[in-house]
Amino acid sequence: MLDFYLISDNEPTPKPDKVDGLEYLGGLEEGIYIRLIKKGIIDKKYDYYSDFRWTSKDVKLITENLKNKSNSDSDINTFKTITEKVIKSKFGIITLCD
Repeated sequence: MLDFYLISDNEPTPKPDKVDGLEYLGGLEEGIYIRLIKKGIIDKKYDYYSDFRWTSKDVKLITENLKNKSNSDSDINTFKTITEKVIKSKFGIITLCD
């Protein structure tokens, strides 16, 4: 599972064992993640098994791309539930794969 956490753009990247204080946004199974890459939602440079970080600007660009996608796509809807929480907060995302 790739877990998504809310993090301020100004906050340093915590070590994986120190994310307890961050708000958990949700997770994506590998299959969903791969399909989102194939659909052009997530850039293929972000490896599922490597922790990565998106700034609030990155998240905004990704969500702009989501607006043009079908509401009947379950993969996109799953991802939207994660990104909508972030847009409302104007924070970024850090991911950890477990």
